[in-house]
Amino acid sequence: MPFLMIRNDITNVAADAIVNPANRNLLQGSGTSRAIYQAAGEQELTAACEAIGYCEPGRAVCTPAFGLPAKYIFHAVCPAWHGGFFGEAKQLAGAYHSALELAAEYHCESVAFPLLSSGNYGYPKEQAFRIAVDTITQYVMEHDAQGVAVNYHVVSETVSRMRQAACPASVGAEWKEEIEADFQKRHQG
Repeated sequence: MPFLMIRNDITNVAADAIVNPANRNLLQGSGTSRAIYQAAGEQELTAACEAIGYCEPGRAVCTPAFGLPAKYIFHAVCPAWHGGFFGEAKQLAGAYHSALELAAEYHCESVAFPLLSSGNYGYPKEQAFRIAVDTITQYVMEHDAQGVAVNYHVVSETVSRMRQAACPASVGAEWKEEIEADFQKRHQG
């Protein structure tokens, strides 16, 4: 049961599914969401999301991946950070769990996640990372899920530190850093 953590542009990951950090109206957002929409094909993905219309926070829905190397996009509706007093942790864990349930439903052997809620939604990265690792680990252990790829869009040093502190050895977690040349070019300051 591989549990991989990679650093890469999620739109280049050849997983069965990738996860889009979505808003409840499933509209194109900024950051990772914008990159996913642009790479998939904005018109097709927008039409597919409009057909679904709405998704509750802490849940996820599925669309085709259109122009991406993945088969599916799971749109996980993430909470905004409001100090941690409004059920944000439960909603964030629910978003990961719901995406993993979709992976099982669609017979996916691999799914790639960005670090949900940690960008524009303002969730503290360390807390978001801990929730991601705990939720994915629990799901993998309970369901004997296979091929979970976790993709983080944060500074390498930060990811490495969080990974070392948070990843349980029982999962057999591997650290694999994949940095494409075009990824480096796009993200140089």
